Amino acid sequence: MSIKGFFNGYYRSGTSAIWDSVRKESSIHFYYEPLNKKRISENIYDTPQNNKLHDLYLWEEYHKMDDNLKTQLLIKMKALNLYNKESVNDLFSFYDSFDDDVYMQTNRLDFIPQDSYNTFIHIVRNFEDVYSSFLNIFSKRYFGIYKKFKKIKHRLFNPYLFSEMWNIKEYVEKNIDIFPEFNSALKLSNREYHFLSWLIFNYKICCLEKCKNIIIYESVVQNNHILNSIIKDAWGIDIIINSIKNNESCIDDFYLSETVELSRKLNLYDRYQSLLKVCLK
Repeated sequence: MSIKGFFNGYYRSGTSAIWDSVRKESSIHFYYEPLNKKRISENIYDTPQNNKLHDLYLWEEYHKMDDNLKTQLLIKMKALNLYNKESVNDLFSFYDSFDDDVYMQTNRLDFIPQDSYNTFIHIVRNFEDVYSSFLNIFSKRYFGIYKKFKKIKHRLFNPYLFSEMWNIKEYVEKNIDIFPEFNSALKLSNREYHFLSWLIFNYKICCLEKCKNIIIYESVVQNNHILNSIIKDAWGIDIIINSIKNNESCIDDFYLSETVELSRKLNLYDRYQSLLKVCLK
């Protein structure tokens, strides 16, 4: 099997920062967001350049593919259905055919592929920082002037709610049945949709799939040795990552009253607490 490991997480949870750090400190072939249909299709033949959001060169592994592989990959991406495990696994089989060992940085993957249980690493970041990061990106990309008017921004705009990159509303509607106690009569706000998406995604990986290798963003930025140790245990790679951008997050942010009350309002307090119990043990 060419795929030797997955590094997975919800959007804005630190996957890009850690992907960059691992690539800088190792020589592995680490593919960035292999499930991102839109960005791969846009960038696979594009001139190599740094991404404006991350200020990182994200698509080097794809640019190095020969034209035949690029053509095959684009066919696979066009057929990819993120809600169908067989379709996702079919894409991974494409990478499995490579001669070199391959590692995947995924953030649309809410199940652990077969035979990858021991090499699948999942990162979780507290919801408040994830949502705040979504809003900041939205402001920078489209409505920078509204950064001065946070109340307007929160109430009127739907950052990424219907995005073709990550359709949060669609994701919630297709997966909410895993929480039969959810109060479906509620008319959901932007923030509530985002929380549901975040909770469903992390709950599926951590609680239902029983992920073995869970790391907490807030712990890693305070102590990078945690990440080094998990990568060595899961992937057999000795790596020393000395610094990851720290936004002064802490574990206590998982227990902020805003998040706890939101889970209560949606009748998902017990699910949220179950997730925290698994992640923060």
